[in-house]
Amino acid sequence: MDRDLIDLLNLQVTINPCTDVNEYEEPVYGSAPIVLPCYVDSTIRMIYNKEGLLVTSTAQVYLNNTYIDGDGNTQPVTIGERDQITLPNGKQPLILGILPSYDEQGNLYAWEIDT
Repeated sequence: MDRDLIDLLNLQVTINPCTDVNEYEEPVYGSAPIVLPCYVDSTIRMIYNKEGLLVTSTAQVYLNNTYIDGDGNTQPVTIGERDQITLPNGKQPLILGILPSYDEQGNLYAWEIDT
């Protein structure tokens, strides 16, 4: 990953993966949230969500494609639209969209999450 981008990841978000859904189709979250370094851009912009509807994104969160776990191992960052994200300000907005970013060789190097 580009060193300049790594230097921008000066905040932290918490991702709590959705492990199931209940009988009302509401997400059920796991008990092992992951804290990741990030950069948050609070630009208000219109995006299309996965249903094709035009929605308002109030923040874009940028994450590296990997993180170091508690055992010192490199793990891939995986995130889904039903996961719970906690921003540095403590808010837990819905995830509206997730975009991968690729380098010149076509390798995944970052994620952009619209909330």
